[in-house]
Amino acid sequence: STNGRHIATVDSGNRAVLWDLVAGRGRMFADNVVHIALDLDGSRIVTSRTIGDDPMRDVQIWDVATMQPTKLGEMIPTVMQFGPGDRLAIATSRHSIQLFERGVERQLTLPKQQIYRTLLFSADGKTLYAGTDNWVVEAYDLTTNTTRTLRGHMGTIVALALDSTGTRLFSASADNTVRVWRLEDGSSTILRGHTGLVTSLEVADDNTLVTAAQDRTARIWDVPSATYRLLSGHEDRALFAAPVAGGQRIVVVDRFRQIALYPDNLPFDERLLRVWFDAATNLTKQE
Repeated sequence: STNGRHIATVDSGNRAVLWDLVAGRGRMFADNVVHIALDLDGSRIVTSRTIGDDPMRDVQIWDVATMQPTKLGEMIPTVMQFGPGDRLAIATSRHSIQLFERGVERQLTLPKQQIYRTLLFSADGKTLYAGTDNWVVEAYDLTTNTTRTLRGHMGTIVALALDSTGTRLFSASADNTVRVWRLEDGSSTILRGHTGLVTSLEVADDNTLVTAAQDRTARIWDVPSATYRLLSGHEDRALFAAPVAGGQRIVVVDRFRQIALYPDNLPFDERLLRVWFDAATNLTKQE
């Protein structure tokens, strides 16, 4: 959530947990969960859950205050993303994107069939960015129903983020790189350093990014200089990394079922970083 208090996760046992980073504990609230997304203000969660042997998924929206679900419908999502206001976008295995706003459903008219792996709304909710298996980012103008394509990556687009001005788009890819796109002209610069698929990308501020990757590391990037601070020591693939608590801490989730919190005043010296890692806090799941 944007206030840095909550993270919603799904583990390998398909159990959904809402984590309270201030209290340092988590609450399991649903099972059989395949996909999950948390609203920007942390007030709602959307999940897709298996229905026996049926390939369709039961999509539900949860009120965080009461943890009671409301059924949205049945579909096969590949990714779900909340946007400003009451917006929700769901990409499905049928190469479509469904938009929900104030309970009204709308299907986007797409230029071609492709699998969507990540979705992101602009701050005003007028543009939806979609990362695809075809190595491109599609920008859909929801007002004019027009599409713009950003090309350059050599792998599936895994994660997207925008700066505060909405003039730069950041994309993470299976080609082990992050790109910084200038939306005015579509040009981009490349951030290199990861040696595995980049699994997540979050913005700390307009000049700082936080990424996680299958190379078992997370990195804090200085965008203007294209340099980074390395968070190493994880025993398995890093799945997610993000700034929390107003940017004062970095949370990293790895495939070894650990959630680590790092302070953000990290040194650039690799030897000192290992000392920081030894002091990292692990949150223990409580049910």
